[in-house]
Amino acid sequence: MMKHLYKPNSILSLVIATMSPVVAGPRLWQKGSVPMGACMLGSTLILGAMALASSPAAAAEVRSERPPTPAMSLEDAGAMSIWTNPANLGFDPDPSSAFFYGWSPDGKEAAPRSFTFAGSGGPLGLGFVHQQREGRPSWSTLTTNLAIPVAENTQLGFNVGWQIPEGPDNNFATFDLGWGWRPLSWWGMSLVGQNLGVSERHTGIQERFSVGSTLRPWGNSLEISGAYHRYSSVDAPVAGYGEAILKTFPIEGLGVRLSADQLGTFGLGIEFGFGVGTLEGHMSRNQGNDLPSMVLVGTTASPDTGSVFKAKRKVRHVVMDERFPYQPVRNFFFREG
Repeated sequence: MMKHLYKPNSILSLVIATMSPVVAGPRLWQKGSVPMGACMLGSTLILGAMALASSPAAAAEVRSERPPTPAMSLEDAGAMSIWTNPANLGFDPDPSSAFFYGWSPDGKEAAPRSFTFAGSGGPLGLGFVHQQREGRPSWSTLTTNLAIPVAENTQLGFNVGWQIPEGPDNNFATFDLGWGWRPLSWWGMSLVGQNLGVSERHTGIQERFSVGSTLRPWGNSLEISGAYHRYSSVDAPVAGYGEAILKTFPIEGLGVRLSADQLGTFGLGIEFGFGVGTLEGHMSRNQGNDLPSMVLVGTTASPDTGSVFKAKRKVRHVVMDERFPYQPVRNFFFREG
């Protein structure tokens, strides 16, 4: 069992410590190395399945009930994962938080602006989003999240979103269900259902199911992710579409994200780590579907973040991921124990 050693110096830390039987589950990725043949085969299968799953989509997707995210896969953890896969908080017991501001530089009609905050501690998560669009009512969402371990390296997550569109007597709730499996150090997969049971006619949002997988051929240095999203409604503007995300850390503390999907949207993001968090900037642009370009800037806080600035003084960080073998102790006054 893997645990981080830290001094409880806040109320959040004390809460996490008291919940150690639930929080101290397996980390996001287990130890081990990836065989090159398995990596090549897995990459081919995942990217090929995405290309063949559906024909290129010709409809735009603007989702009011959740915020734009910085090119996150279904296996990404951290506070922002409450909107992509609610199970992932169970793999990352460290407290984290995130704040993002998004806007469109195009000046198109109904171009959105968003303010997003998310926080997590162990399996619990909380988020708030406020979105505004020209010529349309504003939309706020308050989200709560819980992840539960169901087996070794497997987590189940539940998400409740309290949707608060502008206007009287039109609030409603949405429900997400996520499943995550991390059997290997270099491979994991997820299944997610979003807005389960929601009525599109009365709410204007759609039920969606997603399946995704991530390969890590060189550990934390490179992640290749793919997902397929499918709408349940026959009236949806597009039946489904594939998505690919590449995340790399060429040097410690510097991250680059690239994304593309069959809706014709391409994204680029850069992250700068400073030890306890990151400063991030992301931009997405659509080619042909008249979706507005989006720019996201923000910061995330997490204790395991690398830093591009090397400190002169270093403190060794020790992670105990195996049971410590007890040794017999002899004493003049006591029996061996």
